[in-house]
Amino acid sequence: MNAVQLLNDRGIASALIIDDGYDEVPTSADLSTNVEGWRNFIADFSIHADVLSEVFPDHGKVEVDDLIKRDDFVAALWHHRTKLDADTQEELFGNFSRDKSNDLTFLSGLEDKLRGFGIQPIAVGRDADIPNQNTVPLIFVDLFLDGA
Repeated sequence: MNAVQLLNDRGIASALIIDDGYDEVPTSADLSTNVEGWRNFIADFSIHADVLSEVFPDHGKVEVDDLIKRDDFVAALWHHRTKLDADTQEELFGNFSRDKSNDLTFLSGLEDKLRGFGIQPIAVGRDADIPNQNTVPLIFVDLFLDGA
């Protein structure tokens, strides 16, 4: 009996894939290794003052070093990244975008394999509601659900 027959015999029709590659918005942890990008952003903070005031009005109430550790701040910058100059966008979010693209390439391959076995993949990010495991008997979990 091969793996496909075993899965079919067990009635496994769906599989849950939990991976931060499916997340649409980065967290501060996703960007925490980007020391140089944040250093440049902080050094040029005044250049971005108008954008920051628009997208995160409370930025002046928080120390800059604490601000870049806040997920709500990172999300606000991400959602309005087109208001930043291209170099700043690349410095802050380039690695995240490339890593996400690489993850999605791998995840698409996993999804295709599962479909080839007759199993419907259910893809969710790190903070998604997880379906009942009785309805999804096969689960794939990314072991590094952060910027590692």
